[in-house]
Amino acid sequence: MNSASLGLDEVASSYVELQLLGWLKSLLGYPADSSGLLLSGGSMANLVGLAVARTHAAPYDVRDQGVNVSDHPRLMYYMSSEGHSSLRKAIELLGLGSASLRIVPVKDDFTIEVDALREAIGDDRDAGRLPACIIATAGTVNTGAIDPLNELADIAQEEKPVDACRCSVRRIREDVSAIRTSRRRSRARRFTRLRFAQVAIRPV
Repeated sequence: MNSASLGLDEVASSYVELQLLGWLKSLLGYPADSSGLLLSGGSMANLVGLAVARTHAAPYDVRDQGVNVSDHPRLMYYMSSEGHSSLRKAIELLGLGSASLRIVPVKDDFTIEVDALREAIGDDRDAGRLPACIIATAGTVNTGAIDPLNELADIAQEEKPVDACRCSVRRIREDVSAIRTSRRRSRARRFTRLRFAQVAIRPV
């Protein structure tokens, strides 16, 4: 929303954005000094969140050198088969290649199969690839399924990839406390409010 204003930012839209971000950080339980931005839609928010994971996980300066799979291990991203289609497109746009995306099967309730995720991460490590990001979904598009966010955050801490979370407020009811707790453990997230507001927030 910020308009080009020669660095002054003394325009109403800048203050509207900052105020809305402040409300969202409070709602989600993030520190007041966390950073974030409003984006045009969920697909762009996914792109930004996965870029944060890429920059954090790469063992070299990927922003300076670009993606380098010749001299460094391939970065691997993991999402369930219920993950949004924009995630694959984002990984391709980031120059990682679709070979960097692992699709993990789901259980009968359409949440990610955690044992299969662990197995995929182990297989990639054995093959010399580097787990970079677990993409968790809190409210899938097809069924509204909520992945076990805290369990995925535990795996991320054990395995040291970054975990990215996506959340749709349409499904936040009695699950809000668990979602807030687990999402504070993520490095990047996309937050969707009934498809009207998309925000990617990164803790500092």
